[in-house]
Amino acid sequence: MKKLKSEFPSDWQDRIERVSEYCSMNGKAYKNYLATIRNWAKRDKQGQSQLNQPRKEFGGSKSGRSNGFTLEGREVKDSDQPW
Repeated sequence: MKKLKSEFPSDWQDRIERVSEYCSMNGKAYKNYLATIRNWAKRDKQGQSQLNQPRKEFGGSKSGRSNGFTLEGREVKDSDQPW
């Protein structure tokens, strides 16, 4: 817990809550939760840097509009979703 608090002093509780919710929702368990939180933090940081760059379009309609949304840097079309 000391490592977590020292590495993420401002939001360590939010990070615990996030991984806890994910595990509960998906029936997932990790061998090393600190490593998981570090990995997610790295992905979050990479995602933020991608937000500052122009978005690449993945096909889309002739009008240039997308038929879906972007999740973790890739477009997810409405037709790809079970809902």
